[in-house]
Amino acid sequence: MFDFGILTLPIIGLATMLGFGIYNGAEIVVEPIKVPHALEDQGFSSAVVTRHLTDEVRRVGRIADSSIRTVDVDFEQADRSFNAVTDYFDITHLVDAVRQTVGLVPYYFSGEMVLIGNDVEFRVRAYPYRGLVREFRHRAPLEKVDATIVAASFDMLKVIDPYLAGLYTRRTEEREGSKDFPRTFAAIEYAAIATPASDQHYIHNLWARTLLMAGRTDEALRVADTAIALKPDFANAYYSKAVILASIGRAQEALPFYERAVNLRKEQGEIWVDYAKTLESIGRSDEAVALMRRANLEIPLDPDVHHYLGKILVKQGKRDEAIIAFRQAMALTDRNEKYFEDYRQALLSVGGKP
Repeated sequence: MFDFGILTLPIIGLATMLGFGIYNGAEIVVEPIKVPHALEDQGFSSAVVTRHLTDEVRRVGRIADSSIRTVDVDFEQADRSFNAVTDYFDITHLVDAVRQTVGLVPYYFSGEMVLIGNDVEFRVRAYPYRGLVREFRHRAPLEKVDATIVAASFDMLKVIDPYLAGLYTRRTEEREGSKDFPRTFAAIEYAAIATPASDQHYIHNLWARTLLMAGRTDEALRVADTAIALKPDFANAYYSKAVILASIGRAQEALPFYERAVNLRKEQGEIWVDYAKTLESIGRSDEAVALMRRANLEIPLDPDVHHYLGKILVKQGKRDEAIIAFRQAMALTDRNEKYFEDYRQALLSVGGKP
């Protein structure tokens, strides 16, 4: 039990009152950011800054677009609000007691904005359940307050999940057209140091893929092999090795690694599609069709699998079957114009109308 003077609560009851539960995944709590009155007058209230910060962390997480780590950081989760209890308790001590005792808050952040002359400095402190307390500071002119929030959000992501921070950095450099990914390699180095041994396979897989994108295929193969050795049942490490081999003209050698990957992670459609592309590249299109039909049985709701099956069937001259596959793909999503364009071309080529 914890005694807070006027109220004594069992720890689980206390957690429930705060809006917590016993969660298997990550829980991220941001205490309302303290803001000086001068900034509040400009519309940057504590609530606005805190919301902007948490929204930015979610945005960065979505841009990272990981197929293997999204379950670990739930960026779609609504914020845990402390406003209802701050009038009654010293919230910092209360949360710290819960956090340190049972670890209900693996990632807890607090912070404040401070005016320094004509600048604003945003200070954010991270209190990870395991690890050292860290403080990040970002300073900018008053008219660029938003820039400090964006910078702080990335620092928070590095604490929450260094792998996702590295992946976000690579996505950013991809969009910029980078060929050597210097910031990504720096983020990977940070992640390799900050990530526990149990998660090093994720970092090595990101490292291998980035080396491939930088054209350093020999190094990429070595790092992919290390990722497999670190976790022999990690599907994406086999997938990465397959992609690397296929990219350097060793498609035949890639096939067993694709097979291992799809058997370990049947729900990841992109592995099946790349597997089929590799079969096609060595003239085994009938096997590619059979593979896509097998994928349809495993993941019938994946539109990309239906779409790629249609593309192979078009190449084989089986347009009626391709049209059916394209229609199935379109029925499963409303966000991909490419599906309709391929359907339109297949339909018109046999004299029909879209």
